[in-house]
Amino acid sequence: MNQPAISSPDALPQHLSGPPPSWIGWTMWAMGSLLYAVGFFLRTAPAVMTSELMADFGISATALGHLASCYFYAYVVIQIPAGVLSSSQGSRRLLALGALTTATGICIFALASQFWLAAAGLLMIGGSVGVAMVLTLELIGKWLPSERFAMASGLTIVVGVAGAMVAGYPLRIMMSVFSWRHLFLSLSTLVWALAGMIWWFVRNQPSDKGYRDYSPVARLKESKRPTGGGLSGLSTVLTFWNTWVLVLAPGSLIGAMLAFSGLWGVPYLRARFNLPAEHAALVCSCLLVSFAIASPLIGFLSDRQGSRKPFYLTGYILATMGWSVIVLSPVLSLGAAIILLLLTGMATGVLPLSYAIGRESVPSEYSGVVSGVVITGIMVGPAILQPITGWLLDQQWTGLIASGVRTYEPDAFRLGFLPMLGWSAFASLLVFTLKGSEKNQLSFQHCEAEEITRSGENKPS
Repeated sequence: MNQPAISSPDALPQHLSGPPPSWIGWTMWAMGSLLYAVGFFLRTAPAVMTSELMADFGISATALGHLASCYFYAYVVIQIPAGVLSSSQGSRRLLALGALTTATGICIFALASQFWLAAAGLLMIGGSVGVAMVLTLELIGKWLPSERFAMASGLTIVVGVAGAMVAGYPLRIMMSVFSWRHLFLSLSTLVWALAGMIWWFVRNQPSDKGYRDYSPVARLKESKRPTGGGLSGLSTVLTFWNTWVLVLAPGSLIGAMLAFSGLWGVPYLRARFNLPAEHAALVCSCLLVSFAIASPLIGFLSDRQGSRKPFYLTGYILATMGWSVIVLSPVLSLGAAIILLLLTGMATGVLPLSYAIGRESVPSEYSGVVSGVVITGIMVGPAILQPITGWLLDQQWTGLIASGVRTYEPDAFRLGFLPMLGWSAFASLLVFTLKGSEKNQLSFQHCEAEEITRSGENKPS
């Protein structure tokens, strides 16, 4: 006689209680988000350290662009492996190891006396802190209700931007008292402590603490079928058109924002508006603040409306328009530039929807893999745009040097920022071709539930 499959939470193992309390889920999220904030700090800090880094290592703008991009090179490479390994190793071990290695990389960078050693430290940092976002997304997916996913992803961006803001005006003020090397050594100590906190508190899934998963379908799947991963999972993820859009498009959003706020915005604002370095850093922080405010708000509205593409496409179009005016307008005032940066940062706040669209576009057993693929696409942006901008600046350098460091005219920055404008326009066209991810996910869940039920019905008693 055949028996029906488990079809309700009550039929699951009785040693598991209900879903985890909200505070536990949000604490899991916080552990990953703190490491992500450290990563955001480290990727934007060079913007207020350009003069010090160029002087300490005796390098040009092109070399500085490559130095800053070492972080992104390693960050991009680690994303897909992190997504694949999260399925087999779990978030706890990888997140703690990532924090431990990040702290070591910060220490190496702070003590470096030669360019190659500083580059090695940044490679180590990027490759280790790069696990933070994909693993935080995995923790969100397991420890929080699905209707909180986009909002929680946006809040992760808020925490990250908080780290970036510390790397702006506050870091510049602290550097007037302490050297950047001493500040980075102090940071490495804090990240070592964070690694211990992650190992002590984080668990891979609710059942590790005696709780049930939020989703009945996910619980059933966990007992009936393996989690997708490895090369087969990657090849499956790449068969979906939305995946390719999310590989090619979102790098334009974060690439433009970080090429500006993370490296070239401060020297650009100083050259065009004659701002002191501290004030220019503060203006760049305004861009990040508006991005941080908009990210969870857009995620909340998207979750509430059950719709992704209209928000996502609108953000790309507005960001492209904003950057175009900021870069190309010959009569832009400082006040207008600040307003446009705020509006462009808000438009860029659609970026966290990339994670939700990616996870909704594929069957849920491939969530870790697709998260790694999407983050790879996102972080390719600054890895490409930062050095290209630096190279174009050097092509337009007029030989002007101030305090032993190359300086560039506003027209040089206008040429240097052109690649990010072209990519933004192209990305808007790509996003227009996205398929409805929320509809895909409902279809996947329905098929998965039916498959699990059939497997249970065909199992002998």
